[in-house]
Amino acid sequence: MRRSAEPTRARIAGPHGPLTLVVRRSARARRATLKLDRVAGDAVLVVPERMALAQALAFAESKADWLHAALASLPAPMPVLPGARLPLRGVPVTVRHAPQAPRVPRVADDTLVLGGPAELAGRRLARWLKDQARADLVPAVAVHAERLGLSHRVARLTVKDTRRQWGSASPKGALSFSWRLILAPPYVLDYLAAHEVAHLGQMNHSPHFWALVDRTTPDRRRAEAWLKRSGAGLFAYRLVEGSEPRSAAA
Repeated sequence: MRRSAEPTRARIAGPHGPLTLVVRRSARARRATLKLDRVAGDAVLVVPERMALAQALAFAESKADWLHAALASLPAPMPVLPGARLPLRGVPVTVRHAPQAPRVPRVADDTLVLGGPAELAGRRLARWLKDQARADLVPAVAVHAERLGLSHRVARLTVKDTRRQWGSASPKGALSFSWRLILAPPYVLDYLAAHEVAHLGQMNHSPHFWALVDRTTPDRRRAEAWLKRSGAGLFAYRLVEGSEPRSAAA
């Protein structure tokens, strides 16, 4: 049977009900392994090319207790709605809906206030957070591109709701970033802007690439440490862009 016909997800019996796994074939793997993707919130079963899927699933079932505990340790998804508390540029704020307040969200002390119809709050917050991320990323990208002599390589910049990556760069100069960077401290956003700009000069992670990054930002080690410590938690925040989201408030 062709490998492409295999499922990309599979279910196994767990101690408290079925557990879902992401199945990935690997030419390098010598044995089946289980990994926890804290960013995507998935349990990943890595399967060697020559191993039968049934054998790999049997291995996964033997680790079901560990897997259940590991998945339970992940932060629960947090919808970005009135009542939610989230970091904005690294500073915690509480989202509050006030019908008579301006429709454009604004920050007052430790509160993010927005007005307008309650049923549109999630959509308005999503748009505002993406706009804020873009407003910070555009000048950061411009500064790093100029420092590295790569301004001519930047074709466009987009902000998306990615579930795995902080950013990406294409050979054609398209830069893409996660809106969640607006939740991180500014030096983290700045570092990731520098990281993706450097890829326009080196589409790899070679020493030459890291030399470009270090040439344009002094905060690489500090930002990498923050991302390792706190970055995965930001992926628990979920935009609610439907027309009639429910409030997160009790």
